[in-house]
Amino acid sequence: MSFLTFPLLIGGAVAAVVPILLHLIMRGVPKRIEFPPLRFLQKKKKVNQRKFRLRHLLLLLLRIGVFVLLGFALARPTLRLDGSGGSSSLAGRLGSQRAPIAAAIVIDNSPRMDYQHANKTRLELAKTEARWVLSQLPEQSQIAVLSNTRMNDMFQVDLYSATERIDHLATTPVGRGIGESVAAAIRLLQSSELESKEMYIFTDLTRAGWPEETANSVRSQLGEIGVYVVDLGVESPNDTGIVKLGLSAEVLSAQSQLQIGAEIAHFGKADSRVVELITFDSDKREQRRSSEVVEFTATSSPNEKAIRNLSFYLPNLTSGIHQGAVRLTTSDGLAADDVRYFTVEVQSAWKVLLVAQDPVEQKSLFMREAIDPTVFRKRGDSSFQADTVDLAAFQAMKDSQWNDYRAIILLDPSPWDAAFWNRLTDYASTGHGVGVFLGRKAMPIASFQTEAAVELLGGKPVRQVPRADDAVFLAPDDPSNPLLRALGEPSGIPWSLQPVFRYWEIADLTPTTQVEIRYSDGRPAVLSRPIRQGVSVLVSTPVSDSPNDDPWNLLPVGENSWVFVGLADGIGRLLVGAGDRTYNLAPGQTATLHFSQTPPANSILILPDGSTSNVQSEAAKHQVRYSATDQIGNYRLRTGGSGFSVNYVPEQLDLTRITPNLLDDYFGEKKYRIAKNRNEIEIVVAKGRVGQELYPLVLLALCLLFAGEYVFSNRFYS
Repeated sequence: MSFLTFPLLIGGAVAAVVPILLHLIMRGVPKRIEFPPLRFLQKKKKVNQRKFRLRHLLLLLLRIGVFVLLGFALARPTLRLDGSGGSSSLAGRLGSQRAPIAAAIVIDNSPRMDYQHANKTRLELAKTEARWVLSQLPEQSQIAVLSNTRMNDMFQVDLYSATERIDHLATTPVGRGIGESVAAAIRLLQSSELESKEMYIFTDLTRAGWPEETANSVRSQLGEIGVYVVDLGVESPNDTGIVKLGLSAEVLSAQSQLQIGAEIAHFGKADSRVVELITFDSDKREQRRSSEVVEFTATSSPNEKAIRNLSFYLPNLTSGIHQGAVRLTTSDGLAADDVRYFTVEVQSAWKVLLVAQDPVEQKSLFMREAIDPTVFRKRGDSSFQADTVDLAAFQAMKDSQWNDYRAIILLDPSPWDAAFWNRLTDYASTGHGVGVFLGRKAMPIASFQTEAAVELLGGKPVRQVPRADDAVFLAPDDPSNPLLRALGEPSGIPWSLQPVFRYWEIADLTPTTQVEIRYSDGRPAVLSRPIRQGVSVLVSTPVSDSPNDDPWNLLPVGENSWVFVGLADGIGRLLVGAGDRTYNLAPGQTATLHFSQTPPANSILILPDGSTSNVQSEAAKHQVRYSATDQIGNYRLRTGGSGFSVNYVPEQLDLTRITPNLLDDYFGEKKYRIAKNRNEIEIVVAKGRVGQELYPLVLLALCLLFAGEYVFSNRFYS
């Protein structure tokens, strides 16, 4: 409990002496009257005296109470309900507190804050309100301005510096979430020696900026900081946006067509939008390819969004880099989600050599049909061109014949000597791929445990693991693994329905070996290892067994064999150098552009806004790297023909509002206050600094007490 005008409380207590003195001075004196039957009157006198004293005392208490409550009301008592203690401030308004405070202004400048409502973006409104709050803070206060942009978090030198920092803020696709900014502000405020600390958060209160994993650390460090959240969001936004694009492949064969899946989300009233696919040539001139009209019904709540999915196709793409975009033809409240960009590389069909035991056609059937299906091969639109050869003929081939193929895949190979293993390693190191599927023919296993074999395989096969009574299955733990890209959503892949009964246990992995996929028992199933410019892939169970001849697994057969087809496509792409190439990035990711030959020493990159930047090439690795990917759009090298695209992360543009209890998780219940405009800011800050005023309740009690005294005194004196 605290008081805004404490001296008036003392005055009210002193004034309570007045009715006491008046009662003592004006006490009635009984008259002495002689009357014979005194013994009856004596009894009545005692009863009347007791009643008189009781009424007199009650009236005295009522009159004292009137003066006490009057002083209590004039003192304007306040009550702090948040458990943070009382306040002796003489102020009830934002700018009238005398003592300086440590204040942190936290402004959400995520891309969502570009949402425009009433001819003003949320960020523009945030900057306007933040400047006003700065002008209202007590003199000599410590002021810090923080945002999602990663910069030095510190107190500003003066009010002018803080205002300048606010003025220069712009939305950024690269940075931290508002929850992380709040945590940084708390750490900064706790370093201040000033007793009073306040934090003002200007945000649209959308869900994506407040990750649950940050809540515990924020709440545990908050202490006695006053938290004021200024809600600048729109309760019922009206927006249509392209959430994400799904490409059938980022590196594809010239014989296949590019499929582009667009997911479109809509908030608000019923609407129809035109979505179009465009491509750009090397001079960034656009060409409209196709368009679709999408109809949306009205959403029933602000946090509900309607989802539509569209597919576009680009056939007959020539070899090289192709860039384009999917966009909405008309804009709305949030322009940032009206377009998404893409880049793909088209190559000629990848020649792959499949090496198998006799009979070759039977042993290589599953792998060949998975990567180079007969129906596609006849149509001329297969991504791979797979040739087959038996082990004896393969060993007799010359290096120049091997070099005609982008990759060699060994299906259940027999033992070789160290010289032949070294020959395979040399082949891989020149930019090719070598895939090995170990099976029952890998006997004696000692040949696969030599130093030369491990150099290629990336690990040492030690023993066969039979699981006939308790079959295992492939259990990928990374849904973003490029090997699984062709399989779609990870949740819909029935790995457990494709059992593995026997496999080779791989031990003593080399430092550069990567376990791509494990079995459900935790042992490695698919491994990869970079070998200079190339790569090797080891699969510890074969895909060449007949399902009718005691097979080691049922991966390539059954109604779910499409899982193996997708996995084989991923392995094939990794071997030919297409699986590890990424041309579509999120802001802040480093772009790596690969070249078949040494790239130019100094390459010029054309940025989305038309400006240019010099990038240094890494000649030894035949690649160019660029890390300053903070612009959204298509990037392209002026020479070399390569490029890439950068798009917002979908969560950065999601307008879904937070749930009511999320801020409780961050700050604790009743530890923060929310306002929507300046009047509400003044009210909540006043409550935060001096508590909830009890003046109206005390005044009501005073009126009731005064009326009671009036009625009681009239009845008493009558």
